[in-house]
Amino acid sequence: MKRIAIITSLVLLALSLAVFLTRESVLHQDYKQVLQDGYKYFGNEVFLDMDNDQVEDVAFLVTREDQDKTLFYLAGAIRKEGGYLRTKISLLGENISPQTTEKRDGGVVLVNFAVGANPSVGRSIWFKFDPKKLQFIEVKGS
Repeated sequence: MKRIAIITSLVLLALSLAVFLTRESVLHQDYKQVLQDGYKYFGNEVFLDMDNDQVEDVAFLVTREDQDKTLFYLAGAIRKEGGYLRTKISLLGENISPQTTEKRDGGVVLVNFAVGANPSVGRSIWFKFDPKKLQFIEVKGS
């Protein structure tokens, strides 16, 4: 009886993992379709080759409402044959005022935004995309 319960648990775990991995690797025809549930496309897209395959990908900003605040993230879509593959997202901050998103040498994405009660303090974050982890990594500015 114990053996059946363990096997059932392992099968359910394997099925859950398969659904998660399949969902992450689904190709979408429009890069704006790669958004996970609850996230909204904001814009500020920049086109660049993020995974070094000589094909232009896209990085852009998304938002998510969380109680009384708006969280901003950097997201991306990797262009593959047949569509776009979503990347993991990177938190920029809450209740910020995005200004520009720029591509820089070496596949770096620079995000400029204002912060504060009266958004007057400028901030910049540089990101480099890690194609193995499908995520943006914050790097030192240049």
